[in-house]
Amino acid sequence: MELLLAAATTEFAQYGLAGARIDRIAERAGANKRLLYVYFGDKDELFTAVLKHQVGKLAEETPLVDGDLVTYAGTRFDYLLTHPETARLAAVAGPTGRMRARLRATSRCRAPVAACGARPLLRAACSARSDHLER
Repeated sequence: MELLLAAATTEFAQYGLAGARIDRIAERAGANKRLLYVYFGDKDELFTAVLKHQVGKLAEETPLVDGDLVTYAGTRFDYLLTHPETARLAAVAGPTGRMRARLRATSRCRAPVAACGARPLLRAACSARSDHLER
């Protein structure tokens, strides 16, 4: 399953939802195309699974500790810099109701708003972080 999700993550990050091809994902994963359809149903559901997986990893690796929003936003910003595929997937999904609806379905993400539409929060937090570091 991890191999399928990794291959799909690469494909969706590179080509977007419309440009991604199940054939390439199956080939990249070394799997049968039918296997993807058995596990995920269709390309849209596979994208949703990839998005949930990436947001779940983001939530696990960048927890909010003791309510420290500055560190939290900075850590998430750093994570997205080192994992550009996660940022690309968020851009593909878009900061619309469609993405929020997809993210609501995941139980591992407690704050989906941090994954979408968080640019103003990140800017403010990074500004506050740099002010804090200068002191």
